[in-house]
Amino acid sequence: MRPGTKFYNEYESVWNEIPLPEDCECPLCNRIGIWKHRGDGIVSLHIPCYKCAYNNRFKWFGYPINGVKYSAPRYERHDSSPTIDLPNHIPSIEMTNRELLMEVIIDQYDTLITKGSIQPSIHTSNCMDKVINSVLEYISTTERGDLLRYCRDILSLWESLGSLPIPDEDDTEYEIKYFKNLYHQGVFENSISQVSSLQPNERGTLLNEEYKVTQKQELCKQGASILDTIMDDNGIMNEEGYRQLMDIFLKLYN
Repeated sequence: MRPGTKFYNEYESVWNEIPLPEDCECPLCNRIGIWKHRGDGIVSLHIPCYKCAYNNRFKWFGYPINGVKYSAPRYERHDSSPTIDLPNHIPSIEMTNRELLMEVIIDQYDTLITKGSIQPSIHTSNCMDKVINSVLEYISTTERGDLLRYCRDILSLWESLGSLPIPDEDDTEYEIKYFKNLYHQGVFENSISQVSSLQPNERGTLLNEEYKVTQKQELCKQGASILDTIMDDNGIMNEEGYRQLMDIFLKLYN
């Protein structure tokens, strides 16, 4: 969902009465923000850039917004005024809740690393739990119930995964990579959609079954990768390769 876009499409007359800014000091808002003509012909900032949306807790003069992260190519201009009237201008698009949450999670991941609150390594497996909980804490202050519910569902699904994939040697980013992989594949979103239509006593069973399948697929891919490495090494298996394969077999068995 793109909440600011939805609000404008459904309540344009109400939007026209909101005293939105007619100019903006943020260069990014001027370059990629969404500007619209009001009923009186004045151009106002409808949806700001992602950073400004974040700083305003994803509310813009009373209505929900997700902000704009990227924009389509457009003509260059040498000042910082809005680009709404440029020829052949391709409008920016507001982020969806799904896109927004991923962006906030990545930002928070980097922030917690900088603060030393998490230290990703091949020996840790709870960094993403801390990141998502931190994001959940922030979103609980935004008055955005839709984002709060979505984030809670993501955390619940992530915690239901159980064990994580076996990391490659020195792959300290394996947790965030695995999370991004599941996220971009739509695993979380598909599960949330299915779970929301079930009775409470049916939800746990569905989630467990789905993630068992997902985990087995990931483990099989890891096993195949290890075997490819062994074949590339003249068919010789070292102690680390043996340990990793045995770990995969045990997880598949359980």
